[in-house]
Amino acid sequence: MVFITQELRGNPGVRSDATELLYDGLWPLTASAVAALLTAVVLWFDLPALLVLAWVALVTLSHGAGFALLRAQPRAPGPEASGPWLSRFTLTALAIAIPWGALAIAIAAGASNASQTVIYTSALAMMAGAALMPCPPLRGIEAAVWPVAAPLAVVSWWAGGVPHLALMALFLLFAAGSSVAGRRLHRSIAQALAFRRERDRLAAELQASHSRLATANTELALANHRLETANREVVRARAEVETASRVKSEFLANMSHELRTPLSAIIGFAEVIALETFGPTAPRYREYASDIHGSGRHLLQVINDVLDLSKVEAGQMLLHEARLDPALVMQGCVRLLKPRAAKSNVRIYTAFDAQLPVLLADEARLRQIGLNLLSNAIKFTKAGGRVSIATGLDREGGISIAVTDTGIGMSADEIAIALEPFQQVMSSQSRTNEGTGLGLPLTKTLVELHGGRLDIASAPGRGTTVTVAFPASRSVAQLAELAV
Repeated sequence: MVFITQELRGNPGVRSDATELLYDGLWPLTASAVAALLTAVVLWFDLPALLVLAWVALVTLSHGAGFALLRAQPRAPGPEASGPWLSRFTLTALAIAIPWGALAIAIAAGASNASQTVIYTSALAMMAGAALMPCPPLRGIEAAVWPVAAPLAVVSWWAGGVPHLALMALFLLFAAGSSVAGRRLHRSIAQALAFRRERDRLAAELQASHSRLATANTELALANHRLETANREVVRARAEVETASRVKSEFLANMSHELRTPLSAIIGFAEVIALETFGPTAPRYREYASDIHGSGRHLLQVINDVLDLSKVEAGQMLLHEARLDPALVMQGCVRLLKPRAAKSNVRIYTAFDAQLPVLLADEARLRQIGLNLLSNAIKFTKAGGRVSIATGLDREGGISIAVTDTGIGMSADEIAIALEPFQQVMSSQSRTNEGTGLGLPLTKTLVELHGGRLDIASAPGRGTTVTVAFPASRSVAQLAELAV
C-alpha cells in the first residue's frame, strides 16, 4: 500500500518524477552497506562469531534485495507504474532497517562500550540518512527510522543507568525529529517537482505558442503578399477600365459629331420635302419624306440617350441647377406627348399639387425624366387605357413624381431587366413597340444624379407605377417665393 502526500497523489506526473528521483542514486544503499561492513568488523572482535555472521547474513540479504530493486526499476516510470515501485521501496527500507535494529541484541549480549558506541553512532547515521533521502514515500521514512530507533531505545531502557536512559531519550527524540524533517523535505521536494512540471508545461506551451505565432506570421505574410498582388491587379484593372471608359467616351463623342451632322442634314432635307418648301411634290414623296423625318428624329434621340448615359457613367454630366416648379415642367411634358397619346387612343390624367415647394434641379434633365416616364407609359398601354401623372410630397418632405398606367405590367424579374441598359422585357406588347432599352436606365441614372431614387411597382396585366422621389434637401422654397 502506498502512502504519499497530497502533492504526489493529486499529480501523477509529479509522482513519476519523485519515483525516478528516489531510485536515481545508489549512495544511501551503498553508505548503509559500508557502515554495516565497518560495524561487523568491530563486532567480530567483541561478540560471538556465530552472532556476527548471522547479522552479516541478514544485512547481506536486505542490501542485496535493495540493489536488485534498484537495478530492476525502469527509468522514467509511467504514472500508473510509480505506485508499486514506491511500495517496493518502503518494504526494502524496512528490510534494511531491521538488521540495524537487531543490533540491540548485541548490546543486550554484553557488547563493550566501544562496540556500543559504534552501534549507536551507526544507527543515528542511518536515521539521519533516511530523513535526507530524496523524496521517499512518507511511510518509507517511518519504515527506515522507527525499526532502528525502537529496539535500541528499548534495550537502552532495559540496560538502565543514566547514560543508557539518556541514549533512549536521544534515540526517541532523534527518530521523531528525523520523521518530521523527512516529511518536510519530502513535501518541499514534491512541491519543487510540481513547480518543475508546471514550468516545463508552460515552456512547452510557450514553445507551441511561438510555433503557432511563427506559422501565423508566415500565413499573414502570404496573405499580405496575396493582398498586395490583388491590389496591384485591382489598380491595373481600374486603369484599364478608366482607359476603356475614356476611349468609349471619346469614341461616342466623335461618333456623335459624325452622326449628328449628316443626320441633321437628313432630317432638315426630309422636312423641306415634306413641307414642299421649294414647290409641290408627289404625295408618295411627301409620305416618304415624312417617314425619313420621323426615323431621323428617332435615331437622333437614340444617339442623345446613348451619349447622356455614357456621360453619366464617366462622371462627366454636370447639372445646371435652378429653382423650378415641378408641376409646370410636368405639364409641359404632358402637352408634348398628348398627340402621341391621342394617336394611341390613350387618355392622360394629371394631378399636380399647387402647394409644392420649389425644386432645385436641372430643368432639361427633369423634363427628360418626365418625357421618358410618360412615353414609356403610353407605349406599353393598350388602346382605351389611361396614364396618370401626379406630383406631391413624400413623408420625408421631398418632392415626388408618380406616373401610373394601365398597361401590360411587369414581374419583379422583368423590372430588373428593364432597369438594365439596352435590355428590353420580351412580351407580345413590347415586341410591337420600338425602343433601345435606354429609357428607364437613363431616367434612373438622372434621378440618382439629383440624389433621388426611382421605385417601380408593377404586376403583369395590372399596370405599372413609377415613382421618382427627390431628397428633401432639394425642396428649397414655396411656390409663392418664386416671385420674390
